[in-house]
Order: sequence, then C-alpha cells, then structure tokens
Amino acid sequence: MVQSFTAPPILSSKYTICDKKNVRVVLDLGIQFKDFSWILAGVELSNAQIFTPDQAGRYSLIAKDWQGCAFFADFEVEEKCEPELRYPNAIRTGDPERSFEIYPDNLVDELELFIYNRWGQLIYHCEDKKLEDGVKSSCVWDGTFNSTAVPNSSYSVLLRIRVKGQNLTVVQKTSVTVF
Repeated sequence: MVQSFTAPPILSSKYTICDKKNVRVVLDLGIQFKDFSWILAGVELSNAQIFTPDQAGRYSLIAKDWQGCAFFADFEVEEKCEPELRYPNAIRTGDPERSFEIYPDNLVDELELFIYNRWGQLIYHCEDKKLEDGVKSSCVWDGTFNSTAVPNSSYSVLLRIRVKGQNLTVVQKTSVTVF
C-alpha cells in the first residue's frame, strides 16, 4: 500500500472572473502534483499544472501526486464584473433583528462604512477586512450614537468597497431610515 504525505490541493470554493474587464483567475497547484485534470461539465479542459478558467460553471479537479495518489476538489467560477452588497434601507433602534447589516458578495475584498446624520456629523464608522461571500460583515450599526438611540430620521450611508483581485475602490452612497 502506498501512503501519500502530500497535502490536498488548496482551492477556494468560488472564483470570480469578468471577461469585459479582462479579470482572470490563475490557478497553480505547484510542483507537489504530477498529473492534473481540470474538468467542466464532464469535459476535460486542461491537464496542465496552471489553469485559467474562462467561463462560469462548476469545475472539478483531479490531481495525482508523485506516489500516484489522486486528490479531488470542486469549485465554482462565476462571471461577475461589479461588486454587490445587500443591506436594508430601514432599521429599528433597539431591535437586534432589524439592525443595519451588510452581506457582501465574492467580489468584495474589504469594506468601510460611514453613517452621517442630517448635519453631516459622522455617527458610525467601521472597517471590515475579513469578508466572506454571503456572510454578514462585522460592520453592524444598531441605530445608536455614543450608546444612545438616534432620533427617527433618514441617515446618509457611504460605503467604500475594495474590489477583490483588482486595484479598484468603489464608493456607494445611499440612505437608511431609522424608526
């Protein structure tokens, strides 16, 4: 019996490409494997160590190490060019189920949140540099300023978004109503 001491291939569960902006992902498994099979929809697309997916879909990888042991991994590639954040347009102070929560997509690498009152005073600021696709950001505003509930009103929201894999920062401006 052959025993392998090779670590399995390390791949993310999801990658994002954008053809019109020429944003690509290059996957390189390194020298610990000798045979590769990159598969999409049952068709082998490549048997090279370095692979650049050029279309969206669910991919499979079969990689064999130098002892002949096979490793399997699946991953998704999505075609998307603009980052997306999901967040509410209204919140209720004192209700933890109705706070200002942000859910980023796979393109958002970092975000910074600023909330201002009607006089332009910054009442909330937060940065999150450890984001995951579809997972709530650590930047959650509960509708308070200095531990006191803010008055019912509309508040300006500015989101500064660092796009993953690109040297690009996007700014979104919106508002949130507090009830």
